[in-house]
Amino acid sequence: MQKRTISGVTFLVLVSLILSACGDATTPTASSTSVPTTTTQAGATVTTIPATSVLAGATTATTADIPPGATLVQAGPNSKETKLLKAVVPDITATLDALKKSDVAGAKNVFKEYSYAWNGIEVYVNSRSRELYDTIEVQNEFKVNDLFDKPGSKAEEIITYVEGVQKGFNEAIKMAETGPAYNAVLDEIADLRIVRIDLSKSIAALGTGDIASARGAFEKFDNGWDSIEGSVKPRSKELYKETEKWIDRVAQLYKVDKPSAADLTEAENKLLSTYNRSVTMLNTIRTTGKVPTKEVVLLQSVTPSISATLTALKKGDIKTARANFQGYSYGWNGIEVYVKTRSAQLYDTIEVQNEAKANVLLESATPNPQEIIPFVEGVQKGYNDALNLALSGQPLSPILDEVADMRILRVNLTKTLTALKDNNISNARNSFQEFKSGWQDVEQSVSSRNKDAALDINSKLTRVSQSLLQSDKPVTADVIASTTELQTSYNNGLKVLTDTLNK
Repeated sequence: MQKRTISGVTFLVLVSLILSACGDATTPTASSTSVPTTTTQAGATVTTIPATSVLAGATTATTADIPPGATLVQAGPNSKETKLLKAVVPDITATLDALKKSDVAGAKNVFKEYSYAWNGIEVYVNSRSRELYDTIEVQNEFKVNDLFDKPGSKAEEIITYVEGVQKGFNEAIKMAETGPAYNAVLDEIADLRIVRIDLSKSIAALGTGDIASARGAFEKFDNGWDSIEGSVKPRSKELYKETEKWIDRVAQLYKVDKPSAADLTEAENKLLSTYNRSVTMLNTIRTTGKVPTKEVVLLQSVTPSISATLTALKKGDIKTARANFQGYSYGWNGIEVYVKTRSAQLYDTIEVQNEAKANVLLESATPNPQEIIPFVEGVQKGYNDALNLALSGQPLSPILDEVADMRILRVNLTKTLTALKDNNISNARNSFQEFKSGWQDVEQSVSSRNKDAALDINSKLTRVSQSLLQSDKPVTADVIASTTELQTSYNNGLKVLTDTLNK
């Protein structure tokens, strides 16, 4: 946990653990001769399943199996799940009260708060009953929001669907009070999801240019993160450090005299993307019972770019599709080494048979989304296969993690050169600063094996720093030359690792 200062105010950890929920809980149905152990923690009964058994269950309300060794929380009125679900009920009631008074605007504002809260806790319901989740969200909540956004909607039209949400919530609460025990990791996922709500509110406020509200929401998010970072840090130092980096970056942007909404939006979206990776990691722990390897965490980090590319293509938005697929390509270039090591055939399927063809079509003069979609879907399928292979396979050499770190960092040099060739000094500086900061984390991987290679990289890095970061008017041609030399030296350092790996 770190202490950050925004606009001269130091924010300490003042917020108690935020109650929240998310994930796909599970309830086993098989019995075993092994006896679960039960303890009491903060008023809730907690059960740990022996690694060789699963709990005997009555009628299952959940949709997935709890992995052996998982810690369970008993259902009941004192469970976090029940308390969180009940905490949302007043927003539903207040929405109905406003609608019955024909106050559609007031009802819309209250229901917006419900929607935020539901986003945090919906996973409890989804894990216990997919059908009930669908009833609440798809059949009713979506329709309520659609009517609120449609000009001229009458209160009477909306009431029926809000009552549908209310009825579904009553069933969900009953299930939380009387249903089978749930995976304790769900509570941690919930904590992350509810803390995330303030970051979402901050980004939304930036979209309207309301810097003051955005700042306030971000400060709440920052305090909330300090209270739940313990769910991330012990499991992935990489994700913890990356999240802290972006929180600090955003905090610095708020400290300037006239914060830029555009710069803040970009930084907060990157923070959100990083934060979501921690939610994904905990979901993996919930479903597998294992802390995912670095390989899995890194593979998971790229999948959203593939999905976003497909979404854009299906909307015919080539510009957005290009941007997202470029993001995927950058990420893939960093971590493809894992896939190639596990399966040369799968690597070929992803890169040669699909990615290369998608890139050609995306960059053509008149891209046709319908032609591109099958190849991006091919990338997605291959990527899912690679992720499943990583989840089920034996851990690879730890040297591969070091290689991946260096390859991921190298992307910033590529971005620096691209920006320089476009004569975009600002972007070049930002990308190079990212590289410079990251080099400190991977330098030991090279220097421990070849000090001369590390010294050469440091020497070239200093030259680029002087010509790009420290010069008021960088000479683009000179910076390109020195950055290219640095890239060559860096590749030589990377070769030191790959040579070690191949011995």
